Amino acid sequence: MRSADDHGSAAVELWLAARAMSSRIESRLDTQLRTESGISASTYAVLCALRRPDDALSQQAVADGLGLDKSSVSRRIKEAAALGLVSVEPSSSSRRENAVSITAAGIAAIDRGDLLLAELARGVNAAEARELAAALHRLFIDP
Repeated sequence: MRSADDHGSAAVELWLAARAMSSRIESRLDTQLRTESGISASTYAVLCALRRPDDALSQQAVADGLGLDKSSVSRRIKEAAALGLVSVEPSSSSRRENAVSITAAGIAAIDRGDLLLAELARGVNAAEARELAAALHRLFIDP
């Protein structure tokens, strides 16, 4: 049986590795997206949260899904709207919310970002990626 110190040390190693991986991927993806598509990796993440064109989401729902604060997401949505990647309409269920949906141009931006991200992760096979993502979700996102 592992001691609490071993478990804590392993948790720290996992956290640091996840941070380093996330930072490196985010930086590389951001550079490539800005060069090729004129959007940031943060905006790409918002677009991915809106991936299904038939579903309009509130800005709060997008923020919750990404684990970000609403003001950060609001800035990214304004950027995406200015580029024609999303449409923003008053919500039919709440006067205090906006409903955000992705446009055809937004879908094209997602597709390009997906290709860039796949290239960055070319050394990881799909099964490993899904397994790791599931473990991270289970351990840290939806415990």
